[in-house]
Amino acid sequence: MKYKDKKEYKINVLADTIKIMEQFLYDNPELGITELSEKTGLHKNKVFRILATLESYGYIEQNPETQLYRLGIKVLQLGQSYLQKSGLAVISEPLLTELNEETGETSLLVVFSGMDPVCISVKDSPHKLKVAASPGERYPLHATALGKILLYSYYDQHNGLPPLGELKKYTDNTITNKSRLLEEVKAIENTSYAFENEEWQDGVIGIASPVRDFTSRIIAGIGIFVPVTRFNETIKEKLIEKVIRKGWQLSFKIGYPYLPPEYS
Repeated sequence: MKYKDKKEYKINVLADTIKIMEQFLYDNPELGITELSEKTGLHKNKVFRILATLESYGYIEQNPETQLYRLGIKVLQLGQSYLQKSGLAVISEPLLTELNEETGETSLLVVFSGMDPVCISVKDSPHKLKVAASPGERYPLHATALGKILLYSYYDQHNGLPPLGELKKYTDNTITNKSRLLEEVKAIENTSYAFENEEWQDGVIGIASPVRDFTSRIIAGIGIFVPVTRFNETIKEKLIEKVIRKGWQLSFKIGYPYLPPEYS
């Protein structure tokens, strides 16, 4: 039996609906009927009818103050279901393997359990001398690059640091001054990475980058641990670039709507 090209089965009204919903994925959290009509090329009446249908099912909602439309809670629920059923560890597997192979260092992914960064996936360095890591391991917020990503996630939402109490000193390099820690966390906004210089363990360098979901919320951190004996200023920028690249690529893979061209 010969099957037709799948494009011939396309349902136009569904295609128009998808076209409308995709307009909210970029830098447009709220849009009006006229703007949606201009962006999609659809008649205003059709845009209104599609929005009304989506709103009745919870996929679109109207802001009562501005009368503009935005994505509804059902979209968030679908996205969360995708991540839960697919598993972030499974989704990240190819990228974590690439990071491990490209850097030759222990590569790991952490998610956030309350205010703890918890490792969920590890690719060990092939070198005899390596930094050990294991799933389920938790890392200090203020003394690791991965912990600083969690702090940045909090800062991104609350414009400040969470209550931290006294900052434990692990090594001579551990940051115990909260003002200095805040400056490092704020810098992640511009650099897209966090760095630790023997702050948690002597002889260990850490580099990490944030992972954002489709709502732009930081939900994880991806990074590497490097023995200080294998680290120098010559390779520093190369390692940072590779970690940042994987952070962006994983974010894009789980729904973040933008991937910088230099990291594609």
